[in-house]
Amino acid sequence: MRRIAGAALATALIMVGTMADAATSDYPNRPIKIVVPYPAGGPSDTAARILAEPLGRRLGQRVVVENRPGGAGMIGTEAAIRGEHDGYTLLIGGLASIVLLPAAKPGEYEPRKSLVPLSQVWYSPQILASRRKLGFHTAGDLVAYAKANPGKLNFGSAGTGTVTHLAIMLLSKEAGIDITHVPYRSTALWLTDAMADRIDAGFGDIKTLLPHIESKVITPLAVSVPERAPQLPQVPTVNESGLPGVQTENWFGIMALADTPPVIIDRLKAAIGAAQADPAYAAALEKVGGTAGKTGPAALAATIENDVKRFTPLIRAMAEEPK
Repeated sequence: MRRIAGAALATALIMVGTMADAATSDYPNRPIKIVVPYPAGGPSDTAARILAEPLGRRLGQRVVVENRPGGAGMIGTEAAIRGEHDGYTLLIGGLASIVLLPAAKPGEYEPRKSLVPLSQVWYSPQILASRRKLGFHTAGDLVAYAKANPGKLNFGSAGTGTVTHLAIMLLSKEAGIDITHVPYRSTALWLTDAMADRIDAGFGDIKTLLPHIESKVITPLAVSVPERAPQLPQVPTVNESGLPGVQTENWFGIMALADTPPVIIDRLKAAIGAAQADPAYAAALEKVGGTAGKTGPAALAATIENDVKRFTPLIRAMAEEPK
């Protein structure tokens, strides 16, 4: 009986192994889903949709984008992590969902253990901007007003725990000013209120803010990286504005789920690399004012590690400060 049971077990294991080999050898044999844990129309959604078409051509399958917004990216990220780790579910992760939220809420989920970096797909500095009727022309004007009127300026963000919220916290700390944070569900929503003079200022991606800057309904005050942005060469950096601690680059990367078979991970890396090397891909990003930044698995992994080291102590220290 033991010999029979042992033989049956061995046969079952061989069958499972054969089925697993078949599942990986013909990958992909059905559409692939990219989960975007943010609303449609934002930079993460735009980056995913620009990548989806050339990636689908390389893989020979349709690549669809599914928006699962909420919780500053937490809801969609957790939903993706709970999915099947078979290469048919990919995820767009960003600074907020991969670095900031785990720092603010340790133990909720551990994205660095649950996800495999494949490539960065979006990079953008943040722009500090104010509603036009305030009459500010520089970041110094805003800081001077905030110091003279503590708590009076209302800053909109894309939500608590997002990079736009982080930028507001950094500005408050660096400039020593008391400002009020008003979380929205997206940058576009606080912009709508700024144009209607219901919110005073905020941070956002160049792609999102640029049309409203060009139409002069909001005023750009500073760009959040050490070098000026090509799209807005007249806008000084935070370093030039005396606010070097307010450096926040917004990035998004495409990731696979941990425990996805290595052969599938390799297939995805190769396909994404080929898609991003296509000049048409770069042209599509440029058309919407974007760039993928530093592409490839190693570059994305390094970005995540650097931001974890940079922001985790800061986020936890701020969380411990008396309100």
